[in-house]
Amino acid sequence: TRLQETQSQLRESDTRLQETQSQLRESDTRLQEMQSQLQESDTRLQETQSQLQETQSRLQQAFTGTQEMQHQIQELNQHVEDTNQQYQQLQETTQRKEDIIRRQQEENQRLRTQLENPHWVIERDEVQMTEEIIGTGGWGEVK
Repeated sequence: TRLQETQSQLRESDTRLQETQSQLRESDTRLQEMQSQLQESDTRLQETQSQLQETQSRLQQAFTGTQEMQHQIQELNQHVEDTNQQYQQLQETTQRKEDIIRRQQEENQRLRTQLENPHWVIERDEVQMTEEIIGTGGWGEVK
């Protein structure tokens, strides 16, 4: 009976050993699956980090391009402002010259009129009326 008990204990131990070995194999399988998942996660993480670095690089390039564009826009705005100032100055100069030309044309017209009319003809704007008598004639006094 002792032998039977020992054999029974041995069978139970063997059964428990087999169950433990089976659990250990299952654990090993799960561990391998987890390691495989971990490697896949690491790979995805590295890919994501690489994409992030590429994105950061593109953003930096875009930012640099934007800064360059802003600088160009500032230069163009300054050029436009300078050009507008030059245009304004040219307009003022042109207006002054047109005024001078107009006055010279008026003076030329006045001088032509004087040359075309006899010298004894006096223009109305050349006559000044005073109370002083400058001469007396048969028809009256010249003041």
